[in-house]
Amino acid sequence: MTALVTTITETLRYRGAIGQWSWVLHRVTGLGVVLFLTLHVIDTSWAVFYPDLYVKAIAVYQTPLFTIGEFVLVACVIYHAFNGIRIIIFDYRPGWWKYQARAALLVLG
Repeated sequence: MTALVTTITETLRYRGAIGQWSWVLHRVTGLGVVLFLTLHVIDTSWAVFYPDLYVKAIAVYQTPLFTIGEFVLVACVIYHAFNGIRIIIFDYRPGWWKYQARAALLVLG
């Protein structure tokens, strides 16, 4: 737990440029996607093992709050995908590192 707190405080304290925020957003969006996939696997298994609970979960997922969450999830997936592609490109083309800040801003939109 101490390492997690230290990581969070040091990340927030560091005053790096766009690269730092790109790194943080990549991790946060990745965690969001993993959280969604975990919940998705669990609630889909309810269709077989707990059908009544599955019906209740689907009713909850149709609320406006979850609709907003789905849009956030789509944004997370899109950002994570494009930023991942950017990282892969710069890993294989070290000569292009001078364009990283511009590419990070392009990924952010």
